[in-house]
Amino acid sequence: MKHKIIAGNDILSIVEKYYLGVNEIILCSPFLSLNTMEAIFDILQKKSQINLKLITKYDPIDLLMNTSDEQAFHYVFEKNHFQKWNIEVYILNNLHAKIIVLGSKAAIIGSSNLTYSGFHRNQELGIGIFEKDSKITTIRKRLDGFMAKGNLLTEQDFQVYCENDLPQYENRVATVKKLLSDIRRARDVGLQSFVPGDETTQEIDYFDGVKAILQFIQEKAPRKKDCIEWLNERSMREGKEINEHRLTFLQNLGLITFSPDSVSLSQFGAEILTNNSTSLFYDRLTLRHPEFEKLSVLFDSRSKIHPNDLGDNQKLYGSAEYWAARLRWLESLGKVEVVKEGRRKLYAKLH
Repeated sequence: MKHKIIAGNDILSIVEKYYLGVNEIILCSPFLSLNTMEAIFDILQKKSQINLKLITKYDPIDLLMNTSDEQAFHYVFEKNHFQKWNIEVYILNNLHAKIIVLGSKAAIIGSSNLTYSGFHRNQELGIGIFEKDSKITTIRKRLDGFMAKGNLLTEQDFQVYCENDLPQYENRVATVKKLLSDIRRARDVGLQSFVPGDETTQEIDYFDGVKAILQFIQEKAPRKKDCIEWLNERSMREGKEINEHRLTFLQNLGLITFSPDSVSLSQFGAEILTNNSTSLFYDRLTLRHPEFEKLSVLFDSRSKIHPNDLGDNQKLYGSAEYWAARLRWLESLGKVEVVKEGRRKLYAKLH
């Protein structure tokens, strides 16, 4: 088999299968994240000798907006201090290609950046080329052209760039981040509006609330107006306006569809309701709201989380209220549980 269609989550296994016995490895990606570079080097460090070339972009705006990770660069340069490791970093600021070449054994060309999203969250597509296929040599020659057009970046150069460039843009980027946060908050009103409750309080609960709405739509095939009235009878928060957002949220997730005369379940919404599937709902939730995936990654490194602990220091932007709503979603989906320590309510990942 010389060719194989692959997804982003296939890439690490291909690297692990073919990296041994090759003299040179080339990684080409406009954007980098620390956790993905760590995952790649966890595999590569089994080799005592590595000749690795990294082709990427350097843009201070990318680093400040967290599109690319400053710490990923520092990590790569740190690895270059290993004995018998030779790592060269080339900067090509109009780079858009995403390619991995493992000697003459394998090449991967596709849509995945060397980021967590590219390897795990996004719907990516690529092709793997194997077994000394002549196309691997052709790709390698193209990458030689990329490196010839690019600039060799040293650790010292990168440090100087960051010290001089990043402070110039920090305040303006902070303003943009706040604007984006406000936009996301407005977009996410429906997500945040589901509130914990039960039949006594007559409030709509998170996943239980979603199921209740889907059940009503399945049984009644109502008009949008009927849905709003039904929700208003059961919700004690802000009336019609908030319930418009709830329906829009379910529509954006692809669980329901609107027509001039009725609201109906999508095939996906019907499947979630029929199977009472929190996993299917979570998959759709993370596709639309990637911050849930970021929370999942954070739980892998921390045993307990409080909403007040999240924020810029974790590269997770938003208020404590913003993150509390998301943690309650995860609680309703059985992904986390509440742990009380003194008066402090924490969330811990279920195992």
